[in-house]
Amino acid sequence: MKKRILDERQAQITANIGTYSFYVMFFLCAALILVELFWHGTLENILGETILLLAGGATCLGGYLKNGLWPKKCRQGILSNLLTSTLCASLFTIFYAATIRRKAAASATLGPWIALFFLGTTLLGFICLTVLEKAAKRKEKKQEQKYMHD
Repeated sequence: MKKRILDERQAQITANIGTYSFYVMFFLCAALILVELFWHGTLENILGETILLLAGGATCLGGYLKNGLWPKKCRQGILSNLLTSTLCASLFTIFYAATIRRKAAASATLGPWIALFFLGTTLLGFICLTVLEKAAKRKEKKQEQKYMHD
């Protein structure tokens, strides 16, 4: 029995389909987590989706970093990392505030907690983006040096 092997064009198309499929599943899983948290509010309801989201994200990031493939558009520097993390933190904070407000007592003071969540999320996002960018640059430089010496 003959083995079927994809030619280069078919392999590229298959890789693109796989990448697109992963991103659809990843963002759909993230959206489902947010919706379930907003309506049901228990972590037990979202445990499976959360594990899948973290495993898929870690695998994707690990593969990118291992091969030095951090997208060039993500390498904009410290100011861009700060802006991106602030925008994402703003979106998450709006969702967090709506969820907490819905579940908290009417007399609860939420302002300081929401501000702390925003600052923490912004800082965590900024640190992650900066570390990922530097790690990818270092790996890319190492691979370039490896191929230049061969």
